[in-house]
Amino acid sequence: MRRGFARKNYIVLHDDGRIHYPFSKYITESYTNPHTRELVAQSLECFYRFCIAYQVELLNRASEGRALTHGELRDLVDLCYRPLDEIKALSGKKMASMLSPKARKTTRELSHSVEPNTARKRLHQIAEYLTYYFEVFLEPNVRSHALRDQLRHEYLKVTSRLKKAVGGTKQSHHLAIQSLPTDKYLKIIEEVFLR
Repeated sequence: MRRGFARKNYIVLHDDGRIHYPFSKYITESYTNPHTRELVAQSLECFYRFCIAYQVELLNRASEGRALTHGELRDLVDLCYRPLDEIKALSGKKMASMLSPKARKTTRELSHSVEPNTARKRLHQIAEYLTYYFEVFLEPNVRSHALRDQLRHEYLKVTSRLKKAVGGTKQSHHLAIQSLPTDKYLKIIEEVFLR
């Protein structure tokens, strides 16, 4: 996939030059920062490569009232641990063999895998895209109330699992760090200096 700009729109292109409309619309409408757009596009490229390898067509599955299976979610999580260059180079068969149960034990522990925080961000961005895809493309166009409710439940389940798949880092949030008051800080420095 290639990425570019057309006026103010961020455009994601298929390998043959066609515009990937859902990705392009989502990124353009949801993000304004160019760096964030690029990171989201990289996460969506992981999802795109996964969909190609596993022959996942969200629109076809929506007509059946389903999204991603449990096994596909597990493989998508494992794939998000791989570097983007490696994901781009993999063919569908190689990706399936790399994510097979025999190889799965070592996927996350390989020396060239990305940090858990990176995989977590990718999964969150994919989950946000799936929420957007349901709300913008599926929900307004599905006429059956029963099918719409079933799809809403499926997409909520999938996005929830993707967001919870990788735990956060053990680092504290920068706003949670409390500083000493100035007078106490100066007293500590004075004591250290005098001793």
